[in-house]
Amino acid sequence: MNKREWDDEEDAEETGEVSSREDVAALGEEEWQRAREREEFEARLIEEERSYFNVTRSRSASLIFILPLLIIYEIGVIVYRAEINGVAAIVKSPITFLRQNPVEMVGAGGMILITSVLIGLVAGAIWHIGRLGAFRARIFGGMLIESAIYALLLGPVALIPVTGQAQWGGFEPQMTNVMEKIVIATGAGLYEEFLFRFVILGLLYYLLKELTELSTAWAAIWALLISSALFSGLHLLTPEEGAGFGAFNYRLSAGALLGLIFLWRGLGIAAWTHTLYDIYILCFSAGGGTS
Repeated sequence: MNKREWDDEEDAEETGEVSSREDVAALGEEEWQRAREREEFEARLIEEERSYFNVTRSRSASLIFILPLLIIYEIGVIVYRAEINGVAAIVKSPITFLRQNPVEMVGAGGMILITSVLIGLVAGAIWHIGRLGAFRARIFGGMLIESAIYALLLGPVALIPVTGQAQWGGFEPQMTNVMEKIVIATGAGLYEEFLFRFVILGLLYYLLKELTELSTAWAAIWALLISSALFSGLHLLTPEEGAGFGAFNYRLSAGALLGLIFLWRGLGIAAWTHTLYDIYILCFSAGGGTS
């Protein structure tokens, strides 16, 4: 090999080394860019998850938000020594049975396990909201204000399909037995929304979507109508709350609206909307019935 050939070969090797270094650098820059895009995407997801709308409709926020309703109602049950809401008695019947027969059914250890699971769910919800940096008074204050607005609109809007127009129920304080009325309202808001919206509406929607050829929208519509009809029909069993076709249609409409709130904003806001509406009806309206 002469000197020229030797030099050409060295130049080729140097060129290859440079090209290889450039490829490695380009590959490293490409990996860095992908990692940066991935980090930015994850940051956007976290920011979206932390938004008021997403935080407040989450199961964790709903669980924390309905805890005061649960506490108020259960204290009322202890004070008045009876279940004040029929749906609450239905929902709690397995728990009541276990409480009356703890050792025979699951043993003392089983009851401790059940209690631990419930405490764990609450602790997990608090941790999840805290991780998002959303465990703040303004978040839950916003949920309360939002529920109050929906509660004020619920009655007038529910009347539109029945009477053809929105009608305000007026303001006439009925301040006798206020504490009992508040307990009644919290029981209705918490347990009726849990049964008819969270359990029945949620289950019907899942079954109709998975087991039929209905679209997502039609599955939601049918689940909404059926669960609202069941909700309205149950109230016909309580004559003092009003019976007849008009009362059934009104509660059907109100149940559908509460179902929409549940689907759009979650269980917590639906339960508080129902509770605040019932407090208004029982304590500040001449009607005196509940939804």
